[in-house]
Amino acid sequence: MSQNENKAKFNKVIITGGTSVFGYNNYLKEMAVDIGELNILLKRGQVTLEDAIKKCKDRQFPVDEGYYKRISAEFSVINELKNAGHLSEQFDVTILHTDTKDGCLAAEINRKIIEQQFNTKVKLVKVENLDVSNSRKLRENLGDFMEKLSRELVQSYKEYTFFAPIGGYKLMTYLGYVVGSFYGYETGYLYEENQVLIKIPPMPIKIDIEWILKKRDLLIKLLKDEIVYFSDLEEKDKIFINENSFFFERVSDENDQLVSLNAYGEFILKDYLFTRKLVSRDLIYMFDDAKYRNHIQSNLLNLISKVKSFYRDGNKGKNIIGEIMHNKEWGFDKPYLYKGDSNGELVFRCLWDYDFNNDEIKIFEIWTNHADYERECAAISKKGYNKNQDMVEID
Repeated sequence: MSQNENKAKFNKVIITGGTSVFGYNNYLKEMAVDIGELNILLKRGQVTLEDAIKKCKDRQFPVDEGYYKRISAEFSVINELKNAGHLSEQFDVTILHTDTKDGCLAAEINRKIIEQQFNTKVKLVKVENLDVSNSRKLRENLGDFMEKLSRELVQSYKEYTFFAPIGGYKLMTYLGYVVGSFYGYETGYLYEENQVLIKIPPMPIKIDIEWILKKRDLLIKLLKDEIVYFSDLEEKDKIFINENSFFFERVSDENDQLVSLNAYGEFILKDYLFTRKLVSRDLIYMFDDAKYRNHIQSNLLNLISKVKSFYRDGNKGKNIIGEIMHNKEWGFDKPYLYKGDSNGELVFRCLWDYDFNNDEIKIFEIWTNHADYERECAAISKKGYNKNQDMVEID
């Protein structure tokens, strides 16, 4: 196998899960009737979720390959990837599922069968059920889902990760596509009738960092959990919140509304706004040039999220290391090299270092031209790099 072919293999699969495992014509109905009926008993309150899950964990599921297309949508995604030769020999699976009883039970059944048939490990991530009857609660639920999905995607390396928001509510599928697009992920979709996997390219979603910086004082106030009444805001701030409602929660309080960031808004913005950012004085011109500015700032937002995840959350997976510490591919130890995203015209590579105790990141070099990046990194791998530079703090 060539190196390029090997790089095309996925070593991680992230799926939003549903309850298709309980489908009328699926495997459980024929070969594990007792487990299929557990969901009915669960809904009637005749068995506890804990007991139902224990029974699933203790049970063996003999699965003939003839049933592979009739187990669940989650199983089918992995099976199709494997049949197409897109999975590494060792891969992990993450399933995000709702905290409803049938959502939890379906996820546990999928985990047991997928681990059994593919000799892999499945991580389950529980998200709050979407309560569409309560608009305030729905915003909280959506924030929880988007925050947890964002965390999984940030901690992965998209070149080696297959993302398929196929299960759960249709709103989860749509928002999964939106969040995945923000991080540059292609989205996998299972055409269930013929069990065909389709990959959809990301839509061009980028957060305009400039509007974050313009509203820095307001956002930091919200991040510090200070009470903010909607009526007290200036008109331009009200417009800002209305236009970016997916970041905020508004709770009625007598004749007014309290405004706060939701879990997704906090996840996206907190690390970037609270981390002290220092860049080499030689790079300042790039932040003043409209051609480079937003491309660089968007990549720095992603870099800071990934770096903080690496140091704070203990995420030491090989995917994220290959992305934020790409210097190892060039044979030098420090500074670290981040392999960021291209916008179709400009690439993004930068040399960085991070002080965890002071929450301070330093950016020594930025490349937006691939040829310049390769030439200068080749030189660094031979001669080393001098980090003693005049640094300037930026917002």
